[in-house]
Amino acid sequence: MNQKASMKTLSLHIATTILLCASAILCSCSFEDSDFEELKAMAAKESPMEISAPDAFPFVAEDVPTVEPETEEGKTVFNHYIENLAPKRNITVTFNGESAVVTGASDFTTDGAHVTITTSKRTLITLNGSSGNGSLTILPSNPNDKDDQARCGIKLNGVNIHNPNGAAINSQLKKRLLVDIAAGTENTLSSGDISDNKANGASIQAKGCLFSEDKIIISCSEASEQKQGKLTITSHSQSCIAADDYLVIRPNTNIILNAIKCNGIKTKDGVYVWGGQTTIFTDGETKIKNVEVSAEYPNGLDTVSCAGIKTDSDITINNGLLQMKCTGEDTKGIKCDGNYRQDGGQISIVTLAKKVHSAPKGIKCDGDFCINSGMFYSYSLHSSPIDVDGRTLIVPTDIRQKSYLLEVGIRK
Repeated sequence: MNQKASMKTLSLHIATTILLCASAILCSCSFEDSDFEELKAMAAKESPMEISAPDAFPFVAEDVPTVEPETEEGKTVFNHYIENLAPKRNITVTFNGESAVVTGASDFTTDGAHVTITTSKRTLITLNGSSGNGSLTILPSNPNDKDDQARCGIKLNGVNIHNPNGAAINSQLKKRLLVDIAAGTENTLSSGDISDNKANGASIQAKGCLFSEDKIIISCSEASEQKQGKLTITSHSQSCIAADDYLVIRPNTNIILNAIKCNGIKTKDGVYVWGGQTTIFTDGETKIKNVEVSAEYPNGLDTVSCAGIKTDSDITINNGLLQMKCTGEDTKGIKCDGNYRQDGGQISIVTLAKKVHSAPKGIKCDGDFCINSGMFYSYSLHSSPIDVDGRTLIVPTDIRQKSYLLEVGIRK
């Protein structure tokens, strides 16, 4: 045997010995070893689907009510459409760096590019221009009387607002805020690394980069096959979108949320997705607060983790695309204190967050979980894809389920 062949044989022998030794070491490990079990489980998991925001999507004709119904329920739906606002006042705010020009308003103040408008009438505010240190705050003329307040519309007409000290748009009205994305425009809202607005010079505290004391309804009312609008929100330490009532996302909207150490969406009274394309990227971080020792908090610590969507009430999906990718630590895809109901649409949740203080589940639903139709995908790398305290009803029969994955309506 020549020297070259001898060296090849020796190399194969050494490699085989190493593999045998490694195998022996693995086999000698107890199957109760949690680290080994975690490695085994992770090795068996498939790669999650890719989450990316779509550039365009099919236009959907929407049935907008034109006659106001007499019932309170019908009136509520009618008033959700900015097409039915019939404003008494039209205001334009043009941001220009460190300043802003306001036209059409009778009661307003400016502090650099920070604009405050006070109103008691139905108002449409159109936002243009760009500022790296600006904001819009809407105040009621009579804050103690909800009946003396009116809903307000905001048209985002190619605006770029960054507020380093709080919300980019903050409505203190106790009436719904109608946010309309102008067709053919790109709009960005962002807030700085602020955890307590009041402590950092903001005059009025808000809970999100886009915030309302009441409902928020987001639309792109003039969208067409040729023209669509986009809204991108980036927020540090406070939610991208927050409402002290509920949030409605209408068809033909294109929303991208970049939540850094915070929630993508946070509401008190629910989230309703009527359509559109909403993509959420959440790099969450658990907030730890010292509390009194009790049965609920035996260690005297309250840990609050982030989520792509977090609501104290229900989530209802009728149509559209809702997708989210969650990273960081303990971050859940959806945290729903009420019921989850899906009657169509495509929902995709990918949770890659590490487990540090709590389980980073794909969806945690404290109420009932119901899928009547549509597609649902939930993947969680370090926890369960779905955790339901109430009843679970999944009508579609095309279901794939593993310890880390639940997929309903398999994509071809």
